[in-house]
Amino acid sequence: MSLNSIPPEWQLTTVGEVVDLSPKQQLADDTDVGFLPMSGMPVEYRGRAAYELKKWGDVKKGYTHFRDGDVLVAKITPCFENEKAVVVKDFPNAHGAGSTEYHVLRAENSDIESQLLLALVKTREFLIGGATNMTGSVGHKRVPKEFVENFPLPLPPFAEQKQIATKLDELLAQVDTIKARLDAIPKILKRFRQSVLAAAVSGRLTPASSPKLTILQTLLKTQRKSVNIKLLSIQNSCLHGFAPCICKILYDWK
Repeated sequence: MSLNSIPPEWQLTTVGEVVDLSPKQQLADDTDVGFLPMSGMPVEYRGRAAYELKKWGDVKKGYTHFRDGDVLVAKITPCFENEKAVVVKDFPNAHGAGSTEYHVLRAENSDIESQLLLALVKTREFLIGGATNMTGSVGHKRVPKEFVENFPLPLPPFAEQKQIATKLDELLAQVDTIKARLDAIPKILKRFRQSVLAAAVSGRLTPASSPKLTILQTLLKTQRKSVNIKLLSIQNSCLHGFAPCICKILYDWK
């Protein structure tokens, strides 16, 4: 979707105008918080952060601070290109700390939906632009704060943001289901190939095995048909009766 063709009720702004990229917080040292190493950062839109329980006094210095509702984006290569990003949710006492290789996006008011910010940092434009503007030496390149601050943000009214976030979660849950089905096909083919080879060397590859071949082919054909129907359903859901930016986001993702 072109930035020149956003709905008239939307506001065209930048990330830096509505988000705090350097938040800090003060807590008692004995407060339990979640510590999030880079290895605990998910790459999926619907992924959850795998944190470790720590005392605030042990992690308040030398680490990045964040709280529930913040969006974390890995800024170092190759983690940025691998799309490591997450909305912080359900951390102990709603606070956490982690790698210094995170950009933290904290909405400056309650009129910005965190899931929409997460969707933004997973668009192709953001990923390509961030990778192109990285600075630093080979193997230690990082997306600069200035790139994130100046990145355009088409901002819908809050009620529509909530609708978009809900619809994205619904559609991407279907995508996850489809992906799981597709991922299962190579395993089915591998088992079938092994069965055929075993039958060939044991004298069992006879016309009697033809029904089994036909059954497997029918199952695979049915599976592919089911996947295609699901994809068409998602496409129609995007194209008819809902914000066109969802199509844009889904199309942009790899």
